[in-house]
Amino acid sequence: MQTLLKGHDAVRNTWASPWGLPGSKAVLVLKREGTRFDIAVLSLADEQVRIVAQDAYSPVWVPTGHVLFHQGDAILATAFDPQTLSTSGSTFAVAQGVGNRLSYQTRLFDVARDGTLVYVPAAPPGEAGWSMVLVDRDGKETVAAALDRQSDTPRFSPDGTRVAFRTPAPNCDTWVRDLARGTTIRVTKEGDNHGVVWRPDGTRVITARVAPDGTEVLALPYDGAGPPELLARLRGAVDRLPTSWASADAAILLQDRFSRETGLDVTVVSTRGGEPKALLNSPVDESGAVVSPDGQFVAYASDESGRNEVYVRPYSGTGQRTLVSTRGGIEPLWSRTGEELFFRNGREVLSVPMKSAPGTAPQAARVLFSGDYPFGPQVANYDLSPDGKRFLMMRGRQWPEGQVVVVTNSFADLRGKAR
Repeated sequence: MQTLLKGHDAVRNTWASPWGLPGSKAVLVLKREGTRFDIAVLSLADEQVRIVAQDAYSPVWVPTGHVLFHQGDAILATAFDPQTLSTSGSTFAVAQGVGNRLSYQTRLFDVARDGTLVYVPAAPPGEAGWSMVLVDRDGKETVAAALDRQSDTPRFSPDGTRVAFRTPAPNCDTWVRDLARGTTIRVTKEGDNHGVVWRPDGTRVITARVAPDGTEVLALPYDGAGPPELLARLRGAVDRLPTSWASADAAILLQDRFSRETGLDVTVVSTRGGEPKALLNSPVDESGAVVSPDGQFVAYASDESGRNEVYVRPYSGTGQRTLVSTRGGIEPLWSRTGEELFFRNGREVLSVPMKSAPGTAPQAARVLFSGDYPFGPQVANYDLSPDGKRFLMMRGRQWPEGQVVVVTNSFADLRGKAR
C-alpha cells in the first residue's frame, strides 16, 4: 500500500532517513524545516508529526525500546514507545567520537538484530585528509591548500589569487582561501548556503541561501566583511544553487533541484530584477549548466539518452544543439577563452576544442588525466586556473581509511544505562 502525505509544506520541509516502527502505523523520519533538522515520528493514520529529538539525524529504533540518533560527534539514545509514539526518561550517549556527516541523508552507524553496533569514527585532529590540489594537463599533482574538513565546489577568483569553496553538512557554508597568504575566511554567517559563483569583478561570491519561503540569491563580500547583497528572492523549491554567471545580461544560472514534473532544471535569474526564466526544463534531468565566456553558448549535462552526456546549445535558446561527449559526461567547464570545453567521465577529465561553427560536430574528446577526485552536487567539483594550465581538484576522504568501530552486545549496555 502506498500513502501520499498531503498538506505538508514542500518549500520548508524535507523528509529523509525513514525507519518503520514494528507493530505501529508510524515512521521515524528526519524532518528538515528550513535550516533546522529534527528527528520526528510521523503517524500514517492521522499524518500528525511529533518531534523526538532536536538537532539530530539518522533515527534507528531498537528492540530495547530506544531510538538511537546521531548528534554532533555522538550516538545518543532516548526511550521511545512505538505504540504511544512518545519518549520518556533522559537522553544518554551510546558512543562518542563518531565521524562528521557528508550530508543530512548520510547514515554513519547501524545496529544489527543481535545488538551489534557499528559506526564510522571521526578522523583524528589534523587528519581530515582533505585538500585542494593543482593538476597539470599531464596529471602531475601538487597540493594547493590543506583543509580541515570535507569541502567541494572550488572556484578560482577572476584573478586566480583566491579560491571560494563550500563545506557541507549539517548546514552548508561558503569560504574563501587566499592562496598566497594561506588564510581561509568564512563568508557566510548564517543559514544553509548552496553554490559558489564569483562575480566578474572579483569582489563578491554569489550563493543561494535556503529561506523560510524559498531561496535568497546573495552576493557576499569575499573578505567576509559587510552585509550580503540580495540579488533575488525566489519562492518554491527548497534547494537551488547558482552554477554560472551570464555576462551578456548580468544574470545568474540556478540549478533547480528535484522538480516533481521536470526533474533537475536550470533557471536564469537577472540581477537587474524581473521574473526568473526557465532555460532548461524538459522532463529529463539537466544539470551543471555553465555559460561560455562570450555569453553565446551554454554547456550542460542531460540524461535524456539514458545516461548523462554533455551538450552545448545557444544561450538564447534558438539554434542547433551539439552533443559534445559520446560515451558519458558530466560537470562541463569552459576555458577562460571559450575555445575549449572540459568535462568528466568516471575518473577521467576530458577536453574538447570548441572552435567549430555552431551546430557542427566537435572534434573527439581527448583524455587529459584521470584520478580519484570526488564529484560535485550536480555542478563541477573542479576549476581551471585563469592561465588554463592547471586544474584545481578536490582530494580527500571523510573518515579514517578502512576504520569501522564494532560494539558487541550494545542492547545490554542500553538496558543498563536506561536504569
